[in-house]
Amino acid sequence: MNDMLTPTYFIDADNPDILKTAQDLTEGFTDVKDKAVQLFLFARDAITYNPYGPILKKERYRASNTLKRGYGYCIQKATLFAALLRATGIPASLIFADIKNPLIPRTLRDTMKTDTFIFHCYNNIHINGKWLKATCAFDTGTCQKLGVPPVEFDGNKDAIFPSILPDGKPFVTYLRHRGEYSDIPFLDIIKEFKTFYGHDVIKNVSVIKR
Repeated sequence: MNDMLTPTYFIDADNPDILKTAQDLTEGFTDVKDKAVQLFLFARDAITYNPYGPILKKERYRASNTLKRGYGYCIQKATLFAALLRATGIPASLIFADIKNPLIPRTLRDTMKTDTFIFHCYNNIHINGKWLKATCAFDTGTCQKLGVPPVEFDGNKDAIFPSILPDGKPFVTYLRHRGEYSDIPFLDIIKEFKTFYGHDVIKNVSVIKR
């Protein structure tokens, strides 16, 4: 449990900006569940989903840098969420999995040459005696563009991408569980990115501007 509360290089929960943001967002809330929900909503919607940028740069993944930047993709957003939770005294970790999403925008599919995302990241959160999974990856605006409902987290049950949407369309398929970590296994992820996606895809994703 201590590992899930301790600041790290990436989950820099002791950063002044992280601490202030967490305090501001949870001010007036006394229940751990309610605090976690407020932090989730911020990580989901205030930090917009954007998979583009120099994905090989280590500093891009620090929670405080994502907070300052205001956008990121699943690993970066989940890392920020974990930092905000730890700054509030709520244990949190990172879970990684490979997923397939047939509804990704054509531009992203054409850039990545696949609809499979390796090392998709979401959170495991300890709330009132139980662990709950939640993904804050897609903000509400992104969900509207994709035509999917946003993931809603109420602090009582898991909230991850569903395999089937309410209208019956297939959504996210979980292909492989990569494990749970107290910090980003950065070198392992980058090694796998280079092997799976290839140099050209990584270059294209990195140079496309927001």
